[in-house]
Amino acid sequence: MNTSEESAKIEEFVRNLIETRENLFLIEVKITPANKVTVLLDGDNGVTIDDCTKVNKALYKFIEENNLF
Repeated sequence: MNTSEESAKIEEFVRNLIETRENLFLIEVKITPANKVTVLLDGDNGVTIDDCTKVNKALYKFIEENNLF
């Protein structure tokens, strides 16, 4: 799998994860050559640490279960 495919899968996962949170939206997903994943979120009322923690934990589990890297 190439980086653009992985990025698309992660982007889709994050969009689905936050779809019930109308005030949050995905800005960008970046993946470095060393497979470091950066997800940029924003929100109408900002993004809390709790929001980041929930996305991080769910995304980590998704990456591990789908063996993306």
